[in-house]
Amino acid sequence: DATIEYRIKEPQYLSPSAAVVFKVKTLNGTVRKTITIDAVPMNKVTELKLTCPWFPGTYYLDMSATDLAGNIQLKRAKLKVKVEP
Repeated sequence: DATIEYRIKEPQYLSPSAAVVFKVKTLNGTVRKTITIDAVPMNKVTELKLTCPWFPGTYYLDMSATDLAGNIQLKRAKLKVKVEP
């Protein structure tokens, strides 16, 4: 299990929240798990708790967000996670 802290930046404060999609991928790009959160507040540190079976290896956690007006985040977040036995 792992806890990831993240924040969606909205410098102009035009949208109060966004829908966020996290994808846990293997090195070859296979999606192991998709997590969708409908209303994440903007400009606030939020936690994501991951509870999927973590086999030893390296994974990537991709995050994308879409605000209430339908604007898609221009820069996707990507985190590399290494799981050891």
